[in-house]
Amino acid sequence: MLRRAGVVLAWLLTGCAAARAPDVPPTTSALAVRREVTLARGTVHVLVEHDGDAAWAEYVADRAAAYLPAAERYLGVPFHEAAAVMFHDLPQPWTVRIVGRRHVALGDVHIRAYNNTYGVFGPDRGIFVEYSIAPIGNPAVVLHELTHDWFHGKGAALVPGAPRDDDEPAWFIEGLASMTPIAVADAGVMVSSTDERHAMRAHWGQWAIPPVSMDVAIHHDTRKEGGIPIFYGKSYRVQAILAHELGGEGYRALLQSTARHLPRSNDDVLALLHGQRADEDWRALLSGWVFDGPYGRYRPADVPGLVPER
Repeated sequence: MLRRAGVVLAWLLTGCAAARAPDVPPTTSALAVRREVTLARGTVHVLVEHDGDAAWAEYVADRAAAYLPAAERYLGVPFHEAAAVMFHDLPQPWTVRIVGRRHVALGDVHIRAYNNTYGVFGPDRGIFVEYSIAPIGNPAVVLHELTHDWFHGKGAALVPGAPRDDDEPAWFIEGLASMTPIAVADAGVMVSSTDERHAMRAHWGQWAIPPVSMDVAIHHDTRKEGGIPIFYGKSYRVQAILAHELGGEGYRALLQSTARHLPRSNDDVLALLHGQRADEDWRALLSGWVFDGPYGRYRPADVPGLVPER
């Protein structure tokens, strides 16, 4: 969601559980947990604020500190390059601020989590997430929001009165933000337990595709009409399809190309896909999912890789 401006929603090759700078130990206060993370082009601070759930904040800080260096290695784009637009007016070293709350809304929309690092939604900058949607053991939503520092979408998507552009590939950007942490973990670039990987897949795969009479293709952004579950459920399943079709290295190449050249239209996305496999009719393959028309090769019940066996 965010066009190089704020991001809305969700919902290593290293042997360490978290990437902490060895010479600067983490410090914890009563209301915040801090980590210092060394990345390719400098240091960032991770600050996780909470209102009493220190164990939750410790977990989130550790997963964020592990994910940032792993993601920049996997995607091949340094965090400081990708996220420069998000931290555009802030001095370095940047602080990646994550705020735990019991209720997260954006205007009158109970959104449960969103990324306002850029500041498009007001001066309170950071990533805001409800405890209940990001419990200990399931980093799916927190890592989704961090991934938006590489894949910027259109920040006005849920702002009342904002225009909607049905050629804006929000479905692709949001799906990437959901699937990239899973791909990073599956590739072994980030240390992650089997239970965590299962939890991330289960989180995004939890929403069933509705009956035919209510089903819509998600090139039309359904979030303003109360269609958040179908939008995020289908955008994740689309990425599962692409990962299955392209294989591990092919899918990684797609993510790396996207991180360097963010698509601004559905045609841009199709061009990226054709760059990975030119002989595929990607529009037909994604019919029913993204583009209007009947489902083709993959029907909702057929999508691979949603919740693997433990």
